[in-house]
Amino acid sequence: MEKTLEVTLKLFGALRSYSKEGVVKFLLASPCSIEHLKEALAEFLKSDSPKELREIISKSAIGNETEILQEDTLLYKSTQLAILPPVCGG
Repeated sequence: MEKTLEVTLKLFGALRSYSKEGVVKFLLASPCSIEHLKEALAEFLKSDSPKELREIISKSAIGNETEILQEDTLLYKSTQLAILPPVCGG
């Protein structure tokens, strides 16, 4: 039997407009890498510009309450994370 985990992902910046609540939830196989989570997010979100959306997601950082997680970080249990797109400005 495959283990699953629920990831609640808070959206910020340019990604916030893709969800009225600013949050998406996924059920994914455990363990799940941050890289796989980003791929799942790109598939889940509907966009008129899928290439642009994938670029934003690939350049975004994903973190928990205390740290930014690396692409190869594995998630083993349900968790709440945030995705932080790159920001320009002054």
